Amino acid sequence: MILWAIGGPVDIGRPLQSPVLVAVVFLFGLTVSGGLNEEPGWRGFAQPYLNDRYDALTASLIIGGVWALWHLPYFLIPIAPHSGFTVVNQIGWFISIMLLSVILGWAYNSTGSVLIAMVLHAMVNTADILLPLAPDQIVIDDVIQETAIATVTITQVTVTLLVALGIIAYYGRESLARVEIPGATYIRGGN
Repeated sequence: MILWAIGGPVDIGRPLQSPVLVAVVFLFGLTVSGGLNEEPGWRGFAQPYLNDRYDALTASLIIGGVWALWHLPYFLIPIAPHSGFTVVNQIGWFISIMLLSVILGWAYNSTGSVLIAMVLHAMVNTADILLPLAPDQIVIDDVIQETAIATVTITQVTVTLLVALGIIAYYGRESLARVEIPGATYIRGGN
Protein backbone atom coordinates (compact mmCIF):
# COMPACT_ATOMS: atom_id res chain seq x y z
CA MET A 1 0.00 0.00 0.00
CA ILE A 2 2.89 2.36 0.72
CA LEU A 3 4.27 1.85 -2.79
CA TRP A 4 0.83 2.50 -4.25
CA ALA A 5 0.37 5.61 -2.07
CA ILE A 6 3.64 7.15 -3.29
CA GLY A 7 2.94 6.29 -6.93
CA GLY A 8 5.32 3.34 -7.10
CA PRO A 9 5.26 0.74 -9.86
CA VAL A 10 2.56 -1.52 -8.44
CA ASP A 11 -0.62 -2.86 -9.97
CA ILE A 12 -3.07 -2.70 -7.09
CA GLY A 13 -5.90 -3.75 -9.41
CA ARG A 14 -4.25 -7.06 -10.16
CA PRO A 15 -6.26 -10.02 -8.90
CA LEU A 16 -5.09 -11.50 -5.60
CA GLN A 17 -2.63 -14.36 -5.88
CA SER A 18 -4.05 -17.84 -5.69
CA PRO A 19 -3.87 -19.21 -2.13
CA VAL A 20 -2.25 -22.32 -3.65
CA LEU A 21 0.50 -20.19 -5.24
CA VAL A 22 1.06 -18.33 -1.96
CA ALA A 23 1.33 -21.66 -0.12
CA VAL A 24 3.73 -23.11 -2.71
CA VAL A 25 5.97 -20.02 -2.64
CA PHE A 26 5.89 -19.97 1.17
CA LEU A 27 6.75 -23.69 1.45
CA PHE A 28 9.57 -23.23 -1.07
CA GLY A 29 10.87 -20.30 1.00
CA LEU A 30 10.52 -22.28 4.20
CA THR A 31 12.28 -25.42 3.00
CA VAL A 32 14.60 -24.48 0.12
CA SER A 33 15.11 -20.74 -0.15
CA GLY A 34 16.09 -19.28 3.18
CA GLY A 35 14.17 -20.73 6.08
CA LEU A 36 15.32 -24.30 6.68
CA ASN A 37 18.64 -24.04 4.87
CA GLU A 38 19.81 -20.82 6.58
CA GLU A 39 18.12 -20.12 9.91
CA PRO A 40 19.35 -23.18 11.83
CA GLY A 41 22.87 -21.86 11.18
CA TRP A 42 22.27 -18.12 11.53
CA ARG A 43 19.85 -18.07 14.45
CA GLY A 44 20.09 -21.62 15.80
CA PHE A 45 23.87 -21.68 16.05
CA ALA A 46 25.57 -18.32 15.42
CA GLN A 47 23.12 -16.06 17.28
CA PRO A 48 23.47 -17.81 20.68
CA TYR A 49 27.26 -17.90 20.51
CA LEU A 50 27.46 -14.28 19.39
CA ASN A 51 24.91 -13.30 22.07
CA ASP A 52 27.45 -14.52 24.63
CA ARG A 53 30.18 -12.25 23.24
CA TYR A 54 28.32 -9.14 22.05
CA ASP A 55 25.10 -7.28 22.63
CA ALA A 56 22.22 -8.72 20.58
CA LEU A 57 22.20 -5.88 18.06
CA THR A 58 25.90 -6.30 17.28
CA ALA A 59 25.47 -10.09 17.13
CA SER A 60 22.60 -9.68 14.66
CA LEU A 61 24.57 -7.23 12.50
CA ILE A 62 27.57 -9.59 12.41
CA ILE A 63 25.27 -12.35 11.22
CA GLY A 64 23.76 -9.93 8.70
CA GLY A 65 27.20 -9.15 7.27
CA VAL A 66 28.14 -12.81 6.94
CA TRP A 67 24.68 -13.58 5.58
CA ALA A 68 25.05 -10.88 2.91
CA LEU A 69 28.45 -12.30 1.89
CA TRP A 70 26.87 -15.78 1.83
CA HIS A 71 24.62 -14.54 -0.98
CA LEU A 72 27.40 -12.85 -2.97
CA PRO A 73 27.66 -15.73 -5.49
CA TYR A 74 24.03 -15.05 -6.46
CA PHE A 75 25.15 -11.69 -7.78
CA LEU A 76 28.17 -13.07 -9.64
CA ILE A 77 26.71 -16.18 -11.30
CA PRO A 78 25.08 -15.03 -14.57
CA ILE A 79 22.12 -17.45 -14.36
CA ALA A 80 21.19 -16.50 -10.79
CA PRO A 81 18.24 -14.09 -10.41
CA HIS A 82 20.30 -11.62 -8.35
CA SER A 83 22.81 -11.16 -11.20
CA GLY A 84 20.23 -9.07 -13.04
CA PHE A 85 19.69 -6.66 -10.15
CA THR A 86 20.37 -3.02 -10.81
CA VAL A 87 23.07 -1.33 -8.70
CA VAL A 88 20.42 0.41 -6.56
CA ASN A 89 18.64 -2.90 -6.03
CA GLN A 90 21.92 -4.65 -5.09
CA ILE A 91 22.82 -2.02 -2.50
CA GLY A 92 19.27 -2.00 -1.13
CA TRP A 93 19.26 -5.77 -0.94
CA PHE A 94 22.44 -5.84 1.15
CA ILE A 95 21.10 -3.14 3.48
CA SER A 96 17.82 -5.05 3.80
CA ILE A 97 19.68 -8.25 4.73
CA MET A 98 21.44 -6.40 7.56
CA LEU A 99 18.14 -4.96 8.81
CA LEU A 100 16.26 -8.24 8.41
CA SER A 101 18.99 -9.91 10.45
CA VAL A 102 18.12 -7.57 13.34
CA ILE A 103 14.43 -8.44 13.01
CA LEU A 104 15.16 -12.17 12.88
CA GLY A 105 17.58 -11.80 15.81
CA TRP A 106 14.73 -10.19 17.77
CA ALA A 107 12.35 -13.02 16.81
CA TYR A 108 14.85 -15.67 17.88
CA ASN A 109 15.99 -13.93 21.06
CA SER A 110 12.39 -13.29 22.13
CA THR A 111 11.26 -16.88 21.62
CA GLY A 112 14.35 -19.11 21.52
CA SER A 113 12.69 -20.72 18.49
CA VAL A 114 14.54 -21.31 15.24
CA LEU A 115 11.19 -22.32 13.72
CA ILE A 116 9.81 -18.82 14.35
CA ALA A 117 12.84 -17.30 12.59
CA MET A 118 12.43 -19.78 9.71
CA VAL A 119 8.75 -18.93 9.27
CA LEU A 120 9.39 -15.17 9.43
CA HIS A 121 12.24 -15.51 6.91
CA ALA A 122 9.97 -17.49 4.56
CA MET A 123 7.16 -14.92 4.99
CA VAL A 124 9.50 -12.08 4.00
CA ASN A 125 10.71 -14.00 0.93
CA THR A 126 7.12 -14.84 -0.04
CA ALA A 127 5.98 -11.23 0.24
CA ASP A 128 8.98 -10.10 -1.80
CA ILE A 129 8.30 -12.61 -4.57
CA LEU A 130 4.55 -11.95 -4.71
CA LEU A 131 4.71 -8.14 -4.51
CA PRO A 132 2.19 -6.96 -7.15
CA LEU A 133 4.65 -5.00 -9.27
CA ALA A 134 3.51 -3.54 -12.58
CA PRO A 135 5.84 -4.97 -15.25
CA ASP A 136 4.84 -2.26 -17.74
CA GLN A 137 6.21 0.39 -15.33
CA ILE A 138 9.43 -1.47 -14.55
CA VAL A 139 10.47 -2.35 -18.11
CA ILE A 140 9.61 0.07 -20.90
CA ASP A 141 10.77 -0.65 -24.46
CA ASP A 142 13.03 -3.44 -23.12
CA VAL A 143 14.81 -0.99 -20.80
CA ILE A 144 14.74 -1.45 -17.04
CA GLN A 145 13.49 1.73 -15.40
CA GLU A 146 16.04 2.50 -12.68
CA THR A 147 13.70 5.02 -11.04
CA ALA A 148 10.94 2.42 -10.67
CA ILE A 149 13.36 -0.14 -9.23
CA ALA A 150 14.82 2.51 -6.89
CA THR A 151 11.33 3.42 -5.67
CA VAL A 152 10.57 -0.20 -4.76
CA THR A 153 13.99 -0.77 -3.20
CA ILE A 154 14.04 2.43 -1.15
CA THR A 155 10.49 1.81 0.08
CA GLN A 156 11.35 -1.75 1.17
CA VAL A 157 14.55 -0.61 2.89
CA THR A 158 12.71 2.22 4.65
CA VAL A 159 9.94 -0.04 5.96
CA THR A 160 12.48 -2.64 7.15
CA LEU A 161 14.58 0.10 8.76
CA LEU A 162 11.57 1.49 10.63
CA VAL A 163 10.66 -1.97 11.94
CA ALA A 164 14.26 -2.65 13.03
CA LEU A 165 14.56 0.77 14.70
CA GLY A 166 11.24 0.20 16.48
CA ILE A 167 12.51 -3.12 17.83
CA ILE A 168 15.79 -1.57 18.97
CA ALA A 169 14.02 1.40 20.58
CA TYR A 170 11.51 -0.77 22.43
CA TYR A 171 13.65 -3.75 23.46
CA GLY A 172 17.13 -2.20 23.53
CA ARG A 173 20.30 -3.23 21.76
CA GLU A 174 21.55 -5.45 24.58
CA SER A 175 19.04 -8.25 24.12
CA LEU A 176 16.42 -7.23 21.52
CA ALA A 177 14.01 -9.03 23.86
CA ARG A 178 12.23 -8.76 27.22
CA VAL A 179 13.33 -12.25 28.27
CA GLU A 180 16.67 -13.89 28.98
CA ILE A 181 18.15 -14.43 25.55
CA PRO A 182 19.56 -17.72 24.30
CA GLY A 183 23.30 -18.16 24.62
CA ALA A 184 25.59 -21.09 23.87
CA THR A 185 24.40 -22.91 27.01
CA TYR A 186 20.84 -22.78 25.65
CA ILE A 187 21.70 -24.66 22.47
CA ARG A 188 23.77 -27.20 24.40
CA GLY A 189 20.67 -28.10 26.40
CA GLY A 190 21.41 -26.06 29.52
CA ASN A 191 19.28 -23.36 31.09
